[in-house]
Amino acid sequence: MKAVLRFVAVGMVSVAVAQVGGSAEKESTAKKEELHGLPLLVAEDFEKGADRWEPMDAKSWRLSPGRGGKVYDQFVKQGSYKPPHRSPFNFALLEDMTVGDFALTAKVRSTVADYGHRDACVIFGYQDKSHFYYVHFGKKTDDHANQVFIVNDKPRTKISTKTTEGTPWDDDWHDVKIIRRVKEGTIEVYFDDMKTPVMTATDKTFTWGQIGIGTFDDTSQWDDVKLYGEKVDRQVAYLRLPADEQRTIGHDAPESALRHVPQITRVMETTYDEYKRVKDRIRAEERRADYLYFLVEETRHVPFANGTGAYVAVMCRYKAHLPRGER
Repeated sequence: MKAVLRFVAVGMVSVAVAQVGGSAEKESTAKKEELHGLPLLVAEDFEKGADRWEPMDAKSWRLSPGRGGKVYDQFVKQGSYKPPHRSPFNFALLEDMTVGDFALTAKVRSTVADYGHRDACVIFGYQDKSHFYYVHFGKKTDDHANQVFIVNDKPRTKISTKTTEGTPWDDDWHDVKIIRRVKEGTIEVYFDDMKTPVMTATDKTFTWGQIGIGTFDDTSQWDDVKLYGEKVDRQVAYLRLPADEQRTIGHDAPESALRHVPQITRVMETTYDEYKRVKDRIRAEERRADYLYFLVEETRHVPFANGTGAYVAVMCRYKAHLPRGER
C-alpha cells in the first residue's frame, strides 16, 4: 500500500500529512461484521502467512503449529531492536492500517517460564518508535507492570486509572480485547472476561496510529487477531495543525510582486536512490518513522507584469521510504 504525503511549512514550523490508500486484495478477508459499532477491518488467522505484519526484529518471529493450524510465534525474547526509550523490545506492527477509534480482539499465549513480570503487550496509537501507547499484561502489578502506558518521546509512563492485582498467566490460550475511543480519550482493556475491563485509562495525546502485538521482553504466541475500527489518514505530524493548501506569498501580501511564489509547498514522493543522488544539494533532512524527509533548494524565475523578473530560491520538500536495512 502506498502512502502519498503532503507537507506544510509556515516559517520555521513544518508538518507532514500522509494519505493512505487502500488495498482491496489485502482486506478481502475482512467480512461485514461489527464490534461495539465499529466495522471489521482485518481478520488474521495466520493460515496464509504473516506478510502484512512487520516485526521490529524479523528473526524473532515465525509461524508455528498451534490451535489446529498456524499461530504467529514470537519465540525470541529480545532481538536486534533497541527502542530509543524504555518501552517494549519485541513486537510486530500491522502494516498499512492506521486507525482512530478501534476495538481489537485476539487470542494470546504466554510461552515464557513463570515469573513476576511475565507479560504480553498490545501496541496501539503507534506513530513511530517514540510515540505510541501500549497495554502491558503483567503477571504481578506494579508501576511498571500490568498497566496502560504512553511512550511520548521519553521512557514509558503509566496512565492507568484502573488495574488489577495481575494477569493470571498460565500456559493456556487467553482472550484479550482493547477498545479505544479517541474523542473521549478512553481506553478499556479486557482479559478473558469480555464484559468487565481489567484496566482503564483516559488520554488524548495520540488520536491515530497502527496496532501491534508482542511482549515487553518475553515470548508469546498470537492467533485470531481481529481489528474493528475507523480507518484514518496517517498524519506524520508532531504538531497538530490543519491540513495544508497550496499557499503563495499573495495569501499574506496580495500586493507583493512575488505574490505568485509558493509560500507553502507539499512534499513530493521520491526514491531513496534519488535522495542519494542529490545529497550534496540537501539543506536539511530528518527521519520520521520509516521515511526520510529532506529539503532541496531550487532556483525559480518569477516574471513580473512590467516585463522584468526575479530569481527566487524555493525549498522543495521530498520524502523517501527508507529501505528496510536503513531503518
